[in-house]
Amino acid sequence: LEKKPGVPHTFVWRKQSYTIISVEKEWHNYQRRSTPEMKPRRGGSWGVGRDYYQVRTDSGEVFVIYYDRQPRKSRKGEWTLLKKITKSRMV
Repeated sequence: LEKKPGVPHTFVWRKQSYTIISVEKEWHNYQRRSTPEMKPRRGGSWGVGRDYYQVRTDSGEVFVIYYDRQPRKSRKGEWTLLKKITKSRMV
């Protein structure tokens, strides 16, 4: 699903592959990011918002990743690694 694809099973960061074993938290922001050039829009929310996930990997590390629903190179959004969480900074 392009609007809400669900959490990926794996991701690669700094040439290392990580397998996601659990989702610890999940939150969503479907507010439209506005710019001065944007015109008012009627209708649904296709391509608007982000789905955030705090995930634990098979290595025991915790990351925050998000899916940006705004299409870039195709009609799909893209995944981004927001941050790696250290034990002293658990969200």
